[in-house]
Amino acid sequence: MIASKARFFAAFTALSLIALSQSFAAAETETKALWPQDVSDLAPDPSVVWGVLPNGVRYAIMPHAEPPGRASMRLYVNAGSLMETDGQRGIAHFLEHMAFNGTTHHEPGSMVEYFQRLGMGFGNDTNAHTSWNETVYLLELPAVTDAMMDDSMQMLRDYAHGMLFLQSEVDRERGVILAEKRDRDTVQYRMFVDGLKFSLPDALMPERFPIGQEADISAFDSAAFHAFYDKWYTPDRMVVVVAGDMEPGRAKAYIEKYFSDLPPVADAQADPDMGSILPRGTVARILREPEAPAVDIGISNIRQLAVVPDGSAERAAAMARSLANAMIERRLEILAKLDGAPFVGGSAYTFHWMDFVDCSEIDLTCPPERWKDALAVAEQQIRKALEFGFTQAELDEAKANMLNSYEQAVKKAPTRKSARLAEAICRSISDHEVFTSPEQDLELASAVLENIGAGDVLGALREAWSGDTRIIYVSGKLPEDAGDEAALDAYKAGAAVAVEPPEQVEAASFAYTEFGEPGKVVSFSKVEDMGITQLVLSNNVCLNLKPTDFEKNVVRVAVRFGSGVLEAPGDKPGLPMLANLTFIGGGLTKHSADDLARIFAGRNVGVNFSVQSDSFVLSGATSTRDLQDELDLLTAYVVAPGYRDEALRQARKTIPQIYMQVLHTPEGVLQNEAAKFLANGDDRMGYPKQEDLEERNLDGLREWLSGPLSHGRMEVSIVGDFKEEDAVTLVARTFGALPARDTVKPEFVEQRVMSMPAAQTKAFDYETELPKAVSMFVWPTEDIWDISRTRRFSVLSDIVTDRLRVELREKLGEAYSPYAFNAPSDTFKGYGYLACISTVAPDKLGQVADLVRQVGADIAADGVTQDELDRALKPMFEQVTEWRRNNNYWLGNVLASSQEFPARIEWARSMVGDLRSISTAQIDELAKTYLQPDRAIDVRVFPATAPAAATGPAQPVAEPAAAPAEEPMPEPAAAPAEEPMPEPAAAPAQADVGPVAVPVEPAPEPEGR
Repeated sequence: MIASKARFFAAFTALSLIALSQSFAAAETETKALWPQDVSDLAPDPSVVWGVLPNGVRYAIMPHAEPPGRASMRLYVNAGSLMETDGQRGIAHFLEHMAFNGTTHHEPGSMVEYFQRLGMGFGNDTNAHTSWNETVYLLELPAVTDAMMDDSMQMLRDYAHGMLFLQSEVDRERGVILAEKRDRDTVQYRMFVDGLKFSLPDALMPERFPIGQEADISAFDSAAFHAFYDKWYTPDRMVVVVAGDMEPGRAKAYIEKYFSDLPPVADAQADPDMGSILPRGTVARILREPEAPAVDIGISNIRQLAVVPDGSAERAAAMARSLANAMIERRLEILAKLDGAPFVGGSAYTFHWMDFVDCSEIDLTCPPERWKDALAVAEQQIRKALEFGFTQAELDEAKANMLNSYEQAVKKAPTRKSARLAEAICRSISDHEVFTSPEQDLELASAVLENIGAGDVLGALREAWSGDTRIIYVSGKLPEDAGDEAALDAYKAGAAVAVEPPEQVEAASFAYTEFGEPGKVVSFSKVEDMGITQLVLSNNVCLNLKPTDFEKNVVRVAVRFGSGVLEAPGDKPGLPMLANLTFIGGGLTKHSADDLARIFAGRNVGVNFSVQSDSFVLSGATSTRDLQDELDLLTAYVVAPGYRDEALRQARKTIPQIYMQVLHTPEGVLQNEAAKFLANGDDRMGYPKQEDLEERNLDGLREWLSGPLSHGRMEVSIVGDFKEEDAVTLVARTFGALPARDTVKPEFVEQRVMSMPAAQTKAFDYETELPKAVSMFVWPTEDIWDISRTRRFSVLSDIVTDRLRVELREKLGEAYSPYAFNAPSDTFKGYGYLACISTVAPDKLGQVADLVRQVGADIAADGVTQDELDRALKPMFEQVTEWRRNNNYWLGNVLASSQEFPARIEWARSMVGDLRSISTAQIDELAKTYLQPDRAIDVRVFPATAPAAATGPAQPVAEPAAAPAEEPMPEPAAAPAEEPMPEPAAAPAQADVGPVAVPVEPAPEPEGR
């Protein structure tokens, strides 16, 4: 199995990781096409200007005015880890890092600060990534002035032909590369690496992972970089991409100005030999990973791709394969919920990779003890599809969903972001696909879907699975007796069982469209300067509306009710987490979740549910057309939640996976033990005990939620592309028709008490073979409600992040991505903290903690410079400008609780002016008060096998004070979504209950800056 999980390749594609093995050199234009459209019957998006300079540098320019006055730039280089030799493994990625460590026009150590002063944040606006066959440098321009265009285009030119590779900088950056390698070393990544090597034993890709080999990384010198750079960073392998608010002619002039004088290549380098993929029959591999949360099972058919140009016929075939895989996935979704099902979920997919790999695969995730049964199910389900095909009802549902996705893409096209377009153009170049417009895609899809039948889809699936290769890959927390032969035996046993044709199942009509007498508007007010309307209906439901044109044909809804964790029964720990795991999956009284999927096929409806610190939230995104259906569905979940056993069965299969993450990842420890510790042992924080969670049941959940659902104070907020009068009418006949709601919430005075432990060093260990530790350094601060102070804490945390970048990453080389964030609570009085998180080697914990402590002490003693403040604020101003055109910001940070907390509207109104008034004296005063070394809490998470001397406290350990506490630790972008500095939340602003703030074991990503 190539990746052992379909989600890995989905993530890779989304991040432009799938690179093409073909390059089109300008020197060979007579025999090779410059662009995919040159050898296709498909025309490219007519809005894009395509061109090539005399030296071979290509360019693609797409004028697009969203966001206004901004632009996105990319330098795409068709060179990555595949171009390395055995002694160079990792040099392509290391070279990409060196682009930020000295170029012709930027001295070492100056580039990040230079772009911060222009309003471009490090990581978000200036970054890069390296993959197998591409390196892409990105710039997000906050303005398109001549000065900004010159600066940015000069920077791209420096990346292309101006890196210095000073030996001192190579040696300095080496530690950062090794730190990144350590950060990316996860159980999932190890399974991915092993799976790729087993699946492609005779191919080059498994020998050329972009992160490289430590021995090679440790040996690279300046000369090695120059050699690779000169050989592969040539004009014929470069494409400059510009998408943004400017005329194509103007962008072209800048490209010509900065790239025309690059020396053309005399002899284009040939792409490396990719190896071969030979028929293998049926083969199996078992990889035991005791730290994995579950078992992943894959059966795949992998063969060498017969390369054909992108065209209408190939896209039609791809649609047929996608339909088949979508229907297999729906079958797996339904089967997984049955009593006794041996797996939790599954997926089916077909992909082509780097013009070399053609893979079709079915994956299942299962509990360790059921892996043989799950493997049999996987074999039987793919065989069932290949033998009997699909019913007309299944095909109609899949076609409706696919057509709807193309239709929605057309409607949303005008408000796509330039950054997404620049990424998409790069991806099309990398994948050798014609970059077509949503309108062109819909035209082709409509024709294909109108004529395609079940036989066509079955034929496409059979072709994708043709041949005698079956690669069985089973990885994860497997029992001791699991082995390759056992996997082959389980596969054969499953194959010996006859399969039956699929049953015919027809969709019913939605049963929840009438909720009673529509409510009346009893209170109406306008916030004119913010474009917000606030109403109260006759049943006390509050309604907030903000029509926008930021996302065409997208409407976002949040329904906030009750008091969430504040009203959770203390004698039933785990109920909030059980609610998050089961509420939506339980469907409705008259419809299961699978029924709802069939009923709403081809429509844009969906529901999310979360128990938050002081509320419950139902939310969803829909289209303008489907707003009525969305509101009907949301209201139905209020009046008739299903609490079905199938949801509880699924949850109980998932729970052990969750707790394996808690036990075997530092992120899990931060989310659980450290969260409770920083809350002085409050059991509402982190995870409940596993046995407590497993003891909870649906009867207890129904009893707890009945009150908030039936009468809890309710605030409905709608943001997006809708007409106000239509929304009022729809809400009046749905939520407005419910029985009267409470007008106020209980105060929960005792439940809002929170405190943090005394200053101390606290160590947590976890069971793992990975040599990875996390330092979390915390200074207690305050809650959110003094918003001016909260904003200044956010600015201070950005300045601390910048100092950590310099001290920990650039100078010491011990951390890849250290960061600080401010986490003020809007639920628990007086509770908040400013934290620094760094992933480090276990034996460096004490050194790193001392350094972070010193960073805080230095700022507390000496203050910050005006330049530091300016470099923190300038990107913030640009980010705030983007938020103002972001529906998630308005919904999650402003509207969702704006009648309960009217201050939130004033916060949005005052944000820009208040930020402009921030002075170094104000930041200095905060730092002097809060960042004193004797206030700090030093939290260390390390492998249990780490030497005690490496993890011992740097400061005397004090016993924690007895008192309650707060929410789990967020990453900077996820930190208190309340306001003002976090990335806009996708749903209302409060932090979700339970372990959601610190990411747990992300899928592999492109190696990047």
